[in-house]
Amino acid sequence: MIFSFISLICIFIVNPCFCVFFSILYLGIINPIRKYDYFFFFIFLSLFLGLINTTKIPENDLLNYQKFFNQAELYSLDGYLKVFGKEPVFYTFTYLFYYVSAGDFKIYVLFFSFVSYFFLFQSIFLFYKKINQLHNIIFAILLIAFFDIQFFLSAHLVRQFLAGNLMMYYLINKIFYKKNNWLLLILIVFVHSSALFFVPLIFLPFLKNKIKSKALIFLSIFLIVLLAFFSILNSYLLRITKSIMFLNYIFTRAGGKLTDTDSGQMNSLTLILIFFLILTTIYLIYFKKSKFSPHAANFYNIFLGLSMLILCTISQPLLSIRFFFYVYFFIPFIVPLIIPRFNLLRSLIIIALLIRLGIRLETGVFKYDDVLTLATNNFFSYFQS
Repeated sequence: MIFSFISLICIFIVNPCFCVFFSILYLGIINPIRKYDYFFFFIFLSLFLGLINTTKIPENDLLNYQKFFNQAELYSLDGYLKVFGKEPVFYTFTYLFYYVSAGDFKIYVLFFSFVSYFFLFQSIFLFYKKINQLHNIIFAILLIAFFDIQFFLSAHLVRQFLAGNLMMYYLINKIFYKKNNWLLLILIVFVHSSALFFVPLIFLPFLKNKIKSKALIFLSIFLIVLLAFFSILNSYLLRITKSIMFLNYIFTRAGGKLTDTDSGQMNSLTLILIFFLILTTIYLIYFKKSKFSPHAANFYNIFLGLSMLILCTISQPLLSIRFFFYVYFFIPFIVPLIIPRFNLLRSLIIIALLIRLGIRLETGVFKYDDVLTLATNNFFSYFQS
């Protein structure tokens, strides 16, 4: 095991891209796949995606993160949090990491990309292990790793991307393994305030099993009433939380308008994706004959609750769009379960996603190194420019 890991490290240093695709081929050949094989693969794939992100030219949100990062040298930690501490856990890490990394922003981007993806991959592993569908693990991981929209968010909405992946890890452990890590949940909320929405969904008792009609009606009425009086309620909450930066920031953003760094309004494609995933989730809960864990309904009900909130807040673009980003984190836990277990089909899907990602890296809105450079760089080359 140690020899294999050291060998992969050497290959990764020489050419990270080759190491990742060699690992994919290796995992496709060996049977059974051992736990540490998955673990090594998660490490190297997460690192590679993080290295790609280090080549992104900072703009919009990432440029703001770079400014926040560089300004750490101007303040004490207390002073820094007074200025930037709207979500104190994330900005505490940002401040400390400035000194740990000697002010190297690329290492900062690599670290947060790596941590985010690693926890997501670990969540996928734990999920499919618990529902006895190990054959879906690699496909689910590659599906989300090469999904271009999700990847571009990883170095754009850094805080929400980190919070979303940590939330998946928390949900899987709590729902399927009965490990309720309160400290992790608190940290997630203080990484990105939008994660606070998940807290009531996690603990609502009627979401722990298949939703009955009465519970569905109650939830719908609750959301409709909440949204009907949203403006009045939000104005009141803004006043009473004026002296509490973290809470006041949540309600300011909730009632605010879209800014230049937000991603526009909900379009037809996003709505199609939501309805597709909703229908698929309902199918998995109520109609699919499988040996699912009895707790799977609880996990999928949280997704349905998120989807209802998004659809109910379309008139509040900032809310609906910010919550819509969480939809992407559920994709690897839903889509692989309805894709036939046919290796050629699954391989073609991954290849298509990889080609699309490559094209978007070359021609998309965000600017990265060209694909050939990304494929041939050694590890240290990513930090030379």
